[in-house]
Amino acid sequence: MKKSQGGEDAGPNVLVYTGLGSSHSWLWFADSMENLGLLDLRFGTVDAFQRRIEADVVVLSGGDAFRMAEELGPKGFHALERFVRDGGTYLGICAGAYLPLHSRSFPQPKFDLVRAKVANIAPLEAAKMLPPKYFVKCGNRVVYQPLRGTVTISTSFGLLPAPLYGGPCWLGSEDAQIIARYSSIARDASLIVPREQAEAVVVGKVAGLYKDLGKGKLILLGPHAEHPQYPDANRWLIGMLPESHVEAPMVDQAGLVPLEKMKRALSNARVASMSLQGAQWRIGSKVWEREKVGLFLDAMWKRMPSLEKMHARAPERVAEELAKALDSMKRLRSQEEEEDSRTASEMFISLSNATSAFLDHYFDALRSRTG
Repeated sequence: MKKSQGGEDAGPNVLVYTGLGSSHSWLWFADSMENLGLLDLRFGTVDAFQRRIEADVVVLSGGDAFRMAEELGPKGFHALERFVRDGGTYLGICAGAYLPLHSRSFPQPKFDLVRAKVANIAPLEAAKMLPPKYFVKCGNRVVYQPLRGTVTISTSFGLLPAPLYGGPCWLGSEDAQIIARYSSIARDASLIVPREQAEAVVVGKVAGLYKDLGKGKLILLGPHAEHPQYPDANRWLIGMLPESHVEAPMVDQAGLVPLEKMKRALSNARVASMSLQGAQWRIGSKVWEREKVGLFLDAMWKRMPSLEKMHARAPERVAEELAKALDSMKRLRSQEEEEDSRTASEMFISLSNATSAFLDHYFDALRSRTG
């Protein structure tokens, strides 16, 4: 790892995908990296992934793999493959781990870099026995979640707990190295199918894959090893990332406004979000609950004291995107139910854009403070 001026490890330069199809799970990555003192993070939508990528690592985490693939398109997948072959590291977690897999039935443009069969797949008729929230149609079959919650994975660091929320369980791979296997399912995990079936699908199956490609590498993980409540898994994950060789570009400092303006917009959005209590919406192939609104807002709110101590200003775009989200929240309270999914999608896009811009600025401020 490269050293900062203070002498501590600064870590690799990481670009995190926050565009369409991504869920709130990239917020977990931001939290765990900050907890470990690795501050060289940037956050970008599809525009940052459809041109030459200047980073050491790209992270595509949880969400809707179909929507992510559609958004990235052939241009994005070409840029990602070129990035890896030129020496970069692709870290795919959960949905991001499905994207590079070879598939005959995946309906969107393919990354198609790793040949590995998933175990959590069943004939189409199995969908009749599963709650709609926990499966996705893929050709004439369904990819489904057998459980949600903590599993234990066997790694080079020993047995590590980590949460599984729909990520792949592989039978094996033709061309990638196995770096982790599912060892057990926690007793308090929420089972979507009977425990006997869940254990048959998960226990002993592959939880992590590694593949060299050109000068770079792909790391694919089924469980969310980046979740900040699992620090041992965080450290295992960080240990697989490369040392830094790319200088992080500075975040654009134009368009900054007094911090108080952003704080007011954020406070207004937090108050408005309370009126959505209990609501949920199907967006693409995923179901989003109101609680996920709070995750984006809380990710910004909890960092406000640090920005205030640094006497930092704030990107005007954050307040602008929060205003859009607030407008969507108001419409969700008053419009017809059939319009909800479209408006909810607009709301989450605005929240993601706001949080992405906020965290770009926040980590840039931290790097400037620590040298």
